[in-house]
Amino acid sequence: PGRDGVRLLLPGAALVAAVAIAQVWLLRDLQTLPSPIYGGDYSYQMGCIESIRASRNPMASCSVSGALPGYLPLYGTIVAAVTGAGGWAVVPGMLALSVFFRALSTVIAWWVFTRLYGRAAGLALACGWSLLHPEPILKYTEFTLAVIVPLYFHALFRFVARPALPE
Repeated sequence: PGRDGVRLLLPGAALVAAVAIAQVWLLRDLQTLPSPIYGGDYSYQMGCIESIRASRNPMASCSVSGALPGYLPLYGTIVAAVTGAGGWAVVPGMLALSVFFRALSTVIAWWVFTRLYGRAAGLALACGWSLLHPEPILKYTEFTLAVIVPLYFHALFRFVARPALPE
């Protein structure tokens, strides 16, 4: 992009960098997942990721094999693939990818809101989105809220605005 393009991207890039730095700061002292006292969901998600890594089959994870699906396997599959390819243990991979997913969430929110409401409003709404959702992304429900919901909102808005199928 030209000089104007860089000038327009700079505030959003600064927001994404600030969100990533905040996530690193929030996770800096964690050596393991939060205690099962918080419901055990984090440990359950870690087990699902381990299952996907071991079987190399997302549909064989503990969240869909032999039970009604509790978590769709997208988050677990991504984490299993990245940690497997990088040779990381699951927990450090979950913590590191939380920073990436939170930054990605901010980029998606910024993109969606900018497309729907313009640059200034998009940046302001992305800032609000980031402030309202600072928690680490360590399980599928948080991943869905942070990454999938803004994309769903964008698709829904576009469908309501133009319900016809593209030709």
